[in-house]
Amino acid sequence: MCRKMAAALPVTLMVIMMFFSIALADADRVAIVNGKDIPKDEYEREISRIKNQISAQGGEIAESEMAELKKQVMENLISMELLYQTSLERGGTVDQALIDNEWAQVTSRYPDRNDLKKALDDLKITEEIIKAQIKKGLTVNTFIEKNFVEKTVIPESEAKAYYDNNAERFNKPESVRASHILIKVEPAEDETKKKAARAEIEKIQAKVKAGEDFAALAKETSQCPSSKEGGDLGVFTRGQMVKPFEEAAFALAQGAVSDIVETEFGYHLIKVTEKQAAGKYSFDEVKVNLTNYLKETKVKKDLSDFVKGLRDKAKIETF
Repeated sequence: MCRKMAAALPVTLMVIMMFFSIALADADRVAIVNGKDIPKDEYEREISRIKNQISAQGGEIAESEMAELKKQVMENLISMELLYQTSLERGGTVDQALIDNEWAQVTSRYPDRNDLKKALDDLKITEEIIKAQIKKGLTVNTFIEKNFVEKTVIPESEAKAYYDNNAERFNKPESVRASHILIKVEPAEDETKKKAARAEIEKIQAKVKAGEDFAALAKETSQCPSSKEGGDLGVFTRGQMVKPFEEAAFALAQGAVSDIVETEFGYHLIKVTEKQAAGKYSFDEVKVNLTNYLKETKVKKDLSDFVKGLRDKAKIETF
């Protein structure tokens, strides 16, 4: 009995070790696509990139949204790998000069080589990995460009039909183009500072009323970055400016200057330089953008269908 158990023990240990080694191997990859690994670190870097991008825009991913994000990242990496494999199968190549140019753009952000090395170390990535990703991205982009973008043509008649059948999408809202002069003062400032700011804007207002050039005064006195442009804020529609500013601007006639307007930023003088009533964009005004939109929509649909076909025929394992 003891001899049988002793003889069986090495086999049991061997099975356990084999299972353990397989588990370790799977821990380094998140999927296998037609025999090609998708490394776990690539998957994690992509999740980190998206999270950092959203954070940089002032957003945040809720814990309840993480599962969907991870699923989407996995799907995108698998689709990318399928497209890359297909590109290579069809003879897709990328000039080394293009790869070198992309890499040069990356390194140009780090004039000091040590800073580049630290950035790579922080991301736990190497120069070779980045160049490989650049090559893959350029190869896939070239494949998509040749096989989908270049082959997709939207006739003008199709764009016109879309325009006619979706008239409500081409409404032109009321808009104004305005310039302003700003003297800053925080809402929480004490009355002394508010009175001083008010007195300053009143002096400027007197100069405007006396006929001095508004743009010149804006360049000289306004505390808004727009002062460099003579106070010009460009064209805007309702909902783009703080309420008191918006109400004053839209109430003015073209060429008129407002009374002093107080907002959370301080005191303003506003001059309306252009005014457009609500209406509808003509087909000629939107033709180029509309055609590009329809082409982009069709390319995305065709590409999505193509990738679905690749997935149906592929051998994919996920861990």
